[in-house]
Order: sequence, then structure tokens, then C-alpha cells
Amino acid sequence: MKILVISQRYYPDQFRINEITVDLVKQGHEVMVITGLPQDDEGYVRKDYRWGKNRREEWNGVQIHRTYLTSRRKDILSLMINYVSFALSATLKILRLSKKIDQIVVFQVSPITQIIPAVVMKKRAKIPLVVYIQDLWPMSVTTVGVKTDSFFYKLLRKFCTYLYSQADKLAITSRSYEKILTNELHVKVKCIYLPQFAEDIFTQNLQKRTNGKFNVLFAGSIGAAQSVETIVLAANELRENKEILFWIVGGGRKYDDVVKLAKELKLDNVNFTGHLPIEEMPYYHELADLFVVTLADNPLINITLPAKVQTYMACGKPIVAAAYGEVSTLFDNAKCGKYVKPSDYVGLSKLIKEYYEGPEKVGLYGNSGLQYYISNFTKNKFYLILNGILQKNRSNLTK
Repeated sequence: MKILVISQRYYPDQFRINEITVDLVKQGHEVMVITGLPQDDEGYVRKDYRWGKNRREEWNGVQIHRTYLTSRRKDILSLMINYVSFALSATLKILRLSKKIDQIVVFQVSPITQIIPAVVMKKRAKIPLVVYIQDLWPMSVTTVGVKTDSFFYKLLRKFCTYLYSQADKLAITSRSYEKILTNELHVKVKCIYLPQFAEDIFTQNLQKRTNGKFNVLFAGSIGAAQSVETIVLAANELRENKEILFWIVGGGRKYDDVVKLAKELKLDNVNFTGHLPIEEMPYYHELADLFVVTLADNPLINITLPAKVQTYMACGKPIVAAAYGEVSTLFDNAKCGKYVKPSDYVGLSKLIKEYYEGPEKVGLYGNSGLQYYISNFTKNKFYLILNGILQKNRSNLTK
């Protein structure tokens, strides 16, 4: 099957779509990706991709077509221009495509505008479209202060409803998305639950490391939605315990703010690594005794299930969280850890101390999470569902 994947972010940026496309090639599919230009931690296009360089690449059998994209930087205006530039340039690229395509798949992290070129391609060539929703819009924009009763939000909601309604199938990473899509956005497209999996690098040949400390790890994007400042404030509550060490691995738009907070509190029990290549991440997962998840105190954010949760569970370590909604429901079902309400840094610090003082709980909750992962979130299960979606779409087209 010839599959066109549209994703504004792609290799060498670190997203699960990288591994998904490579796996699809290994399964015998022909995969072409339309994507933007990789950008550095400051939000500027990397030098080796400027001035028309490396616009066509092949990576592990995946054909990559890169379109024009402005630097997203760290201000809202630049980010908006970045979103629009990809939607326009990718649409122009789509219109020039002469290659026959059987399926279109959009890996929809933010922004939703990357669905636009896929809709153009679908209408032009009568090709089935699957949108794999990672960030549900317009709900995602509430993390940057957009009010749900504002004119902009209401207009954006209508736009998002239109784009989601153009898909033949919507694959969702959180069960809560279906209720929002159906009841609030009034989208009539069928939703299929397609939970994310842990990449191979986190599930194969992990070793146990030790540095003599009880290591608490957060790994992932550091933005407004992740509320990483809650972790820093929890570390401040535990600053007198020299045996508990925090690791914050990753970068993002709020990274500088979180580092500044730790410096203002004069914390010596929090280590920041900044953004790391995925190849370096397993070291910290091996070192961790306890993982942590935090989300902003926002009911619309609570409907998300961060991809890091599956990765944590696959490592066989317990998790603590300051989050409600989809995360807390999973914790209740999987018995993989304990949680408190969003932004409750005092409660989070107490949970961390509880696991530090009860090593038997570390093994118990870690093993329970691993078994739940094996039963529900493995890569094999993911591809059974995804290939089923693609095959059914193709069958419907040929009827």
C-alpha cells in the first residue's frame, strides 16, 4: 500500500511517527512523508536545512519531502506564522504530487492546520484520510490563555469541526476525545481508540542503573500543558532529603521558566538536561526509580493521555502524577502508581516520599504497570488496529 503521511514535525525531531513510518516500511508499505524543516531548541530552522538544503531525503526506507517552514521561535506571533507557512507550503507540494497514493495519514500534533493539505489531497484524488489525533483542538489552545468564551475560540472551534469532519476515520490516543469530538464539536466521523506504544529503544535491553540516590524522572516536552513547575515545587518540599534526586529531561517553550524557578529556589536536588537525542534517553529511564507526570490544572487538558505514560509503564517502574481525568482513570485501572490533583505540589511530594520510604511499593506498582502495558499498549496491538483501519478504508474505496 502506498501511504502518504503528513506531519509538520518529523525526523530528526523526536516523535512516535518516526518509528511508525519505519515500521510500516518494514511491513511492506511504501511510505512518503511530507513534513517541515527541523528546528533547534530556540525554535530556529537548523542550518543544514536552510536555503533549500536537504529538501528530499530517504531515511530507513521512508521518502521524505520537506516543505518551506518559518522558524517558530518562542513568541506567539512567530508560532502562528509557522503554522500557516506549513499549511500553505505543504498544500502547494500536495498539488504538485504526481505519484499514486492509496492512503493519507495525518499525525496531528499541534497545530491542527496540518490537516489542511491532507483535505486538499483527499478531495483532489478521492483518497481515504485518517487523522491520528495527538493534540485535540481547539482545546489545546486553552493552555496558552485562550478563553473558551472568546470570539477567537468559537471561530476556531468551527474551523476544527470542519477539518476533523473531512476525515474518513479519526484515530484517538485518549478515550475521552471521542466524547468531546461527538458532543462538543459535533463531528460525525467514526473514532477508533489507537493508544500509543513505547518505542523499541525503551523496551529492549534496558538495564538497571544506580547512582546511590532515589531518582525521580520527568521526561518529555516542557510546555504550558505539562505544568513542570509543579515538579520543581515538589522538589522544594523535599529539599532536606538529600537521597531524593529529580531529573527533568527535555526541552520546550517553558524550559527557561522552569530552570529559572529552580534557581530562584536554590535547589540542588533538581537536574536539567535540556533536549536530548532519543538515543540518550534510555540511560535516564534505566536510572529512574520513580516516574512523574504532571498536567496543568485545566479540565480540557485532563482529557489527554500523555505518550510518556506508556513509556513509563513499559519500563516497569511506578509512576506518580499530579493530574486527573484520563491519567487518573488509567492509574485506577492499571494500579501503576498514585496521583493527586493537578498543581498539588505538596501532595505530589508526599507521594514521592511514600515510594522512597516503601521500596516494596516500587516493585509492586512497577510490575502492575508493566503487565497492564503488555495487555493493552504493545506495538503489536497498535499495528493490528492501525492496519485494520487502513485496510478497511481501502476496501470501502474500491466498493
